[in-house]
Amino acid sequence: MALLTALFASALLTGLGLSLVLLGTGEAMLAARDRDATAAAYAARAAAALGVAELRLQPSWSGVLRPGAYAEISATPARVVDTSLTPVAPWRAPLDLLGLTDQLQAETDAAAPPGDPIAWRLFAYGSFDRLVPHGPWSRLYLLVWVSDDAADGDGNPTADTNGSVLVHAEALGADGGRAVVEATVQRRAPPGGGPDVVRLLTLRPRP
Repeated sequence: MALLTALFASALLTGLGLSLVLLGTGEAMLAARDRDATAAAYAARAAAALGVAELRLQPSWSGVLRPGAYAEISATPARVVDTSLTPVAPWRAPLDLLGLTDQLQAETDAAAPPGDPIAWRLFAYGSFDRLVPHGPWSRLYLLVWVSDDAADGDGNPTADTNGSVLVHAEALGADGGRAVVEATVQRRAPPGGGPDVVRLLTLRPRP
């Protein structure tokens, strides 16, 4: 009887130990996912800030909105661009940047926003570790697209006539991780003359 009691207690303690191990593993996985999601969200905002900074350097946004060698690519890209349109991501998986642009365009077309048509051009793209070499964000890949805004009113997505453009920024991570923000950027000539003033009008996360 004492032996059976001892065996039962041992099995009970073993099961309890395994439960605690599994619970700890699950908590650790949830914490890691939460950390990665937070890092991606901040990285997407950083990508949008990068896009805005690069737009400030452009004397005109019409060149940014025109298609380049491919319809999906801006004719005047940012300085931060990868060497390939099919780069290997930091998590060692291949990326199809033209395909991602087509996917974004299809999502936008399906939403059918009112006003002028939206035509996304890939403007900046590269691994986050090109900007900040260390930290959880170093395994993220950044993409920035630009488009003429729907309120432009000229019916031409390759020309900016109202001094406003849209910026769509994404941070991609392993296992399908993705964070997205969209911004509206405005360019205005100051009343007293001098260089144009570029400012961020809106910045919002997108599910």
